Amino acid sequence: MIQRTNIGIFGKVNAGKSTLMNLLTQQVTSIVDPTFGTTTDIKISLMEIHTLGPLKLFDTAGINEKSSLGIKKRNKTIDCLKKCDLVLLVIDPNIDFDENFEIINLSQKYDKSLILIFNNFEGKKNPKSLKEIPYPQISLDLAKSDAKDELINFILKAYKPTKKKKELFPHLKKDDVVFLNIPMDEETPEKRLLRPQSFVQE
Repeated sequence: MIQRTNIGIFGKVNAGKSTLMNLLTQQVTSIVDPTFGTTTDIKISLMEIHTLGPLKLFDTAGINEKSSLGIKKRNKTIDCLKKCDLVLLVIDPNIDFDENFEIINLSQKYDKSLILIFNNFEGKKNPKSLKEIPYPQISLDLAKSDAKDELINFILKAYKPTKKKKELFPHLKKDDVVFLNIPMDEETPEKRLLRPQSFVQE
């Protein structure tokens, strides 16, 4: 099984999360629209970045969505953050910052690497870095295709992956019994169990 680095894209509604997803994947993976709540469910994309290796990208719903499904989306977003190795927090510098602290606090709580990305929309002011927040910060116009290389280079410098040993059977407890079914011979049909193997399951 390929071990992938899980990278989640988080932020407020319309901050530019889906734009970032499309920038990294270089395709329309997520719908970009000014309508609140456009991202209805978590979008997932598999890709690979040189040096960083295989990745699993998550584009999440806005953390501050106020729709009838907002609470359910928010809970799924938090569950997604728990699975991530790296959190990319997309920020619109012209909108009140306070609600972004929820993602920052959750990243601290669950010991996640975090990068702040100020989406410097065309025509909007270039934000100053928030010195009181001790995380790497970068300002980019995510709608421009040439922002990809700059962002990836920044991620490679700022993110130091921790090599965590993954257990082969993470759900097993001590003294649990494991049955391993193996093919009888090379002629065994794929994805089928022959009678001796099926006895094990019965």
